[in-house]
Amino acid sequence: MTTFQASNVRKRSWEEDVLGRSVVRPGGSFVANINDGSGFCMFDLRAKFQGGRQAERRNVNVCTVSSWTVNN
Repeated sequence: MTTFQASNVRKRSWEEDVLGRSVVRPGGSFVANINDGSGFCMFDLRAKFQGGRQAERRNVNVCTVSSWTVNN
Protein backbone atom coordinates (compact mmCIF):
# COMPACT_ATOMS: atom_id res chain seq x y z
CA MET A 1 0.00 0.00 0.00
CA THR A 2 1.46 3.32 -1.03
CA THR A 3 -1.37 5.64 0.02
CA PHE A 4 -4.12 5.53 2.64
CA GLN A 5 -6.77 8.22 2.95
CA ALA A 6 -9.74 8.59 5.28
CA SER A 7 -12.26 11.36 4.66
CA ASN A 8 -15.34 12.40 6.60
CA VAL A 9 -18.33 11.39 4.43
CA ARG A 10 -19.47 15.02 4.51
CA LYS A 11 -16.35 16.07 2.55
CA ARG A 12 -16.35 16.17 -1.25
CA SER A 13 -12.66 15.34 -1.59
CA TRP A 14 -10.14 12.95 -0.10
CA GLU A 15 -8.01 14.09 2.83
CA GLU A 16 -4.22 13.82 2.84
CA ASP A 17 -2.35 10.53 2.72
CA VAL A 18 -1.81 9.32 6.30
CA LEU A 19 1.08 7.06 5.27
CA GLY A 20 3.22 9.97 4.11
CA ARG A 21 6.43 8.48 2.71
CA SER A 22 5.80 5.10 4.36
CA VAL A 23 4.78 2.01 2.40
CA VAL A 24 2.87 -0.96 3.83
CA ARG A 25 4.33 -4.15 2.37
CA PRO A 26 2.21 -7.23 1.55
CA GLY A 27 1.20 -8.92 4.81
CA GLY A 28 2.00 -5.75 6.74
CA SER A 29 -0.20 -3.51 8.82
CA PHE A 30 -0.31 -0.04 10.32
CA VAL A 31 -2.36 1.88 12.87
CA ALA A 32 -4.17 5.08 11.90
CA ASN A 33 -5.99 7.42 14.24
CA ILE A 34 -8.95 8.51 12.11
CA ASN A 35 -10.18 11.65 13.81
CA ASP A 36 -10.72 14.96 12.06
CA GLY A 37 -11.71 16.76 15.26
CA SER A 38 -15.40 16.94 14.32
CA GLY A 39 -16.56 14.09 16.56
CA PHE A 40 -18.20 12.55 13.50
CA CYS A 41 -17.75 8.78 13.08
CA MET A 42 -18.61 8.14 9.41
CA PHE A 43 -15.66 8.05 7.01
CA ASP A 44 -14.78 6.84 3.53
CA LEU A 45 -11.51 4.89 3.30
CA ARG A 46 -9.22 4.50 0.29
CA ALA A 47 -6.03 2.51 -0.15
CA LYS A 48 -3.82 2.78 -3.23
CA PHE A 49 -1.21 0.27 -4.35
CA GLN A 50 1.75 0.22 -6.70
CA GLY A 51 0.58 -0.28 -10.26
CA GLY A 52 -2.46 1.95 -9.79
CA ARG A 53 -4.88 -0.50 -8.16
CA GLN A 54 -7.00 0.86 -5.33
CA ALA A 55 -9.59 -0.29 -2.80
CA GLU A 56 -12.34 1.82 -1.26
CA ARG A 57 -14.72 1.26 1.60
CA ARG A 58 -17.49 3.80 2.00
CA ASN A 59 -19.55 4.89 5.02
CA VAL A 60 -17.41 3.21 7.67
CA ASN A 61 -18.30 3.95 11.27
CA VAL A 62 -14.78 4.36 12.65
CA CYS A 63 -16.19 4.67 16.18
CA THR A 64 -17.23 1.00 16.04
CA VAL A 65 -15.05 -0.58 13.31
CA SER A 66 -11.46 -1.06 14.45
CA SER A 67 -9.83 -2.68 11.42
CA TRP A 68 -9.97 -2.99 7.64
CA THR A 69 -8.22 -5.83 5.86
CA VAL A 70 -7.38 -5.09 2.24
CA ASN A 71 -6.40 -7.89 -0.11
CA ASN A 72 -4.58 -6.65 -3.18
